[in-house]
Amino acid sequence: MNFPPKGVVALRAIGIPFANVCILVYSSLPLQAALLWIKKGVKSRTLECMAQVIFCGILFLYLQLKEYTSAFFTISDSMYGSAFYCTTGLHGLHVTIGTLSFLILWILIYYNHMYRELHLSLKLWAWYWHMVDVIWILLYFVFYLWGYSWTISSQIYVDSCNSIHYSQLWSISYH
Repeated sequence: MNFPPKGVVALRAIGIPFANVCILVYSSLPLQAALLWIKKGVKSRTLECMAQVIFCGILFLYLQLKEYTSAFFTISDSMYGSAFYCTTGLHGLHVTIGTLSFLILWILIYYNHMYRELHLSLKLWAWYWHMVDVIWILLYFVFYLWGYSWTISSQIYVDSCNSIHYSQLWSISYH
């Protein structure tokens, strides 16, 4: 069984997918800074950092939607398309939930309903966000890096069509 199936062109690992990895990984930095600032009781810096996290979440979702519109396959094309759209869509739902939660937390901090002594919900949502980051990195490896390398190998196999190139095909896929 090929992954993705023959005839399905996987999305490239560079461009929007890699930008989304960078965006989510970066968003963890201001989030951790917000936790430090709220523990020190510095409201303005906490709000600035939270705004960066919210912006990163919105930017991620925008780029993911842009990628959906440029994909060479649909959810109904194959098992690959179904798996891709369902898992990345579910991840996008979790990014949306996290971004909206950070917006609510931002409002709570702004109106002094969350402060140095009362910030457990921010810490819990930070753990949630880090989990969302890790899952996106896993999805990136499965659908973009692994899927794209198999697409390259499938094209080479179709072009060469002889057993001598099969070992070269194997080495190209895993270097």
